[in-house]
Amino acid sequence: MEKADLQTKLRKLQSLLKTRKEEVLKAQGTLEESKVERSSTITALKMTVETLTQERERLSSELAEQAKRQRVERRSIGTDCVRQRADAGSETTPLERLTQACQVCTLQGTMTISGEDADPPHSLAALLEEKTRECDQFRGTLEDLSAMQRDALAMLEVTKSQLNTETERRRIAVADVENLSVQLRALQQRCSDQTAAERTMGDKIRLLGEERQKILVEKSQIEREKTHWEEQLRQYEADVTQLSAAKNHTNRQLSALANENENLRAEMQQVCEREAHALYAVKAKDLEVQEILSAYQKSAQENESLLENQRFLERELDNVRAALASKEETVAYLQEQLRSMHLREQQLTLDIQSLEYENENHHQRLARGDHEAAELEAKCAELVQLVHAKEQCMEELHQSLSELSKQVVVKDNESLLLRHRCDALLADNASLRATFANEKAKVEELEASNARLVAREVLSLSEAADRRERSQELADERATVKAVSEENERITASCERLAEHNKELEARVTSLEKSLQESAEAKERLHRIVLDQNKALSRLSE
Repeated sequence: MEKADLQTKLRKLQSLLKTRKEEVLKAQGTLEESKVERSSTITALKMTVETLTQERERLSSELAEQAKRQRVERRSIGTDCVRQRADAGSETTPLERLTQACQVCTLQGTMTISGEDADPPHSLAALLEEKTRECDQFRGTLEDLSAMQRDALAMLEVTKSQLNTETERRRIAVADVENLSVQLRALQQRCSDQTAAERTMGDKIRLLGEERQKILVEKSQIEREKTHWEEQLRQYEADVTQLSAAKNHTNRQLSALANENENLRAEMQQVCEREAHALYAVKAKDLEVQEILSAYQKSAQENESLLENQRFLERELDNVRAALASKEETVAYLQEQLRSMHLREQQLTLDIQSLEYENENHHQRLARGDHEAAELEAKCAELVQLVHAKEQCMEELHQSLSELSKQVVVKDNESLLLRHRCDALLADNASLRATFANEKAKVEELEASNARLVAREVLSLSEAADRRERSQELADERATVKAVSEENERITASCERLAEHNKELEARVTSLEKSLQESAEAKERLHRIVLDQNKALSRLSE
């Protein structure tokens, strides 16, 4: 029954090990698939990161060019302002020159009037009229010039204020561009850190793969050792069955020998009884002989009368002597048989003692075998406990694998979201490029408009509306820059989350390493138990 229970337990353990092997193979397949998916996602993310870094470098170069152009524009605007001021000074100087010329003309007129008193009065009146006409013309031209000067000064003030606002806006835009460059550098640093983290994660994944291969090799070795141990257990079971069969055979022999001993004892008792009867008969015959001798003595006295009786008695004596001789022969034969029976009894006692000694040895061996069987049962119980512990570990591993699969799904979703975000960032970059191109065109238009303003010295209301539209576009660009910064912050938050998840994965890897160490310790314990069983079986075989 115990052997059947052990065999059923071993079959159950074998079936459980087969199921566990199948589950481990399935888990390995799922892990390989997840690793392939992770590698594909990692390569895709690396490609996207590389494209983003290239685009960032292009944007940084374009921003540097834009900053250089803005500096050149500032310098050109400063030179234009200096020119406008010089032109305004030059415009004021002709007015002063005209006033001075009028004063000179009046002085000359007075001088001519004072010098030419002898001229006729009509010539003086004509000269006065001409001079008054000229003065009126000069006054009209002076008023026109003063009005033009006032308009030009007002326009200069308006242009100065607009230029100041434009310089302020450009300074703000330059500050925003510098902030964006700083943010881009920070993003580049974070991307480099992320790439370094990804490299470390790749190294860790490679190390984990190597450890997994080592574990698989150890597992195959454990399976081989298990098969070897199962064969040894089968051999031990065969030896135990042989020992039990030998024990049963010896017990049967002992029972047969005991029955023979009892039969021999009964025969000895019968022989002793026969010997007692024979001795009693011999004593009776001796008494009869004594009586016959006494009667013979009496008959000797009565010889004559009893000759016939004497002859008859002699005949009877001869018969009795023959019977006695035969009885003596039978007694000698019986004595020889008794001696042989005593010798046989001694041999049987020696055989019984040897059998008892062998029986005691067999009992001792059986006791040892029972003790070792109890030890084997205890070890089997320990093995069952270890198997239960392994089952619990396997359940924990399955749970961890399910959690890892869930996390892989979550990471896949996060990678998809990151891809969507990358696509959105690419679209934003394209829009930013378009806005940069528009800004370049607008700056060129501003340069052309500034040149036209310098050439014409007049600003129209349409240009003011264009500037308002440009300011609105700059505000829109600032809003887009803010949105890009928010997206960058979200990306940094997602990177931090990925770092935390990587830390959690490292903790789980450490826990898996601990479980593997525990399984290795259990393997060593099983190896020790099997060695102890081998030693016990070698002792039993001895």
